[in-house]
Amino acid sequence: MRCAVLCCAVLALTSFSAHAELKVSKVSAYLVSGRSGTLSKDVLAIKDFAFWNTVIGEGDAPEPADDVLVTVNFKLSKPEEKFAPITLSAKAKDGGKVLGIRKDINPAFLDGTEGAASIMLYNVTCQNLDIEVRSGKNVLKTANIPFACGE
Repeated sequence: MRCAVLCCAVLALTSFSAHAELKVSKVSAYLVSGRSGTLSKDVLAIKDFAFWNTVIGEGDAPEPADDVLVTVNFKLSKPEEKFAPITLSAKAKDGGKVLGIRKDINPAFLDGTEGAASIMLYNVTCQNLDIEVRSGKNVLKTANIPFACGE
């Protein structure tokens, strides 16, 4: 019996230590201009950015924009360590409709501890967006992009 308990404890510790600590260091969002096709500055990094009527270039949007590129930067505790599969999703805050999802993301850590992944969201700049980053069943980070439109 003692041996069985000891074996279970060793297995639990082994499986726990097999997964590296994965953290999200940054979530960024870039408007894709409908005129020039260029990317804006990171709108999540701009304090008090006005997300009103972005689709027609109002608020603080530099140009009209329908689409958004969301990028997530990751940090890994040790190079070449294993971690649970990553999922990046975007949902409409009102109603929870999934507007974009990427599953089984494996960032290119390239012999280091930093990596990134992105998702392109189309026709979303009139919807309040909730962004969620998961590793397995654990939520690593959430972000909100409060787009809104009206007269």
